[in-house]
Amino acid sequence: MGDYSFFSWPIHMAFIIALSNIWGLIFHEWKGISTRTRFLLEVGLAALLASTFVTAYGSYLKDLEV
Repeated sequence: MGDYSFFSWPIHMAFIIALSNIWGLIFHEWKGISTRTRFLLEVGLAALLASTFVTAYGSYLKDLEV
């Protein structure tokens, strides 16, 4: 993230979105959705979690350089 150290904010927001959607799946708030919608939800959550890990890993690598 360069000179900026606010990487925790996007990680925090990504986990809020991911966990709220997973919570909705667990408690059947997504009941009755189409197969395509469920697929898009799962792909979106996977992309969100992957980007969170990439951001966290990049921050970890930056800390190693100091």
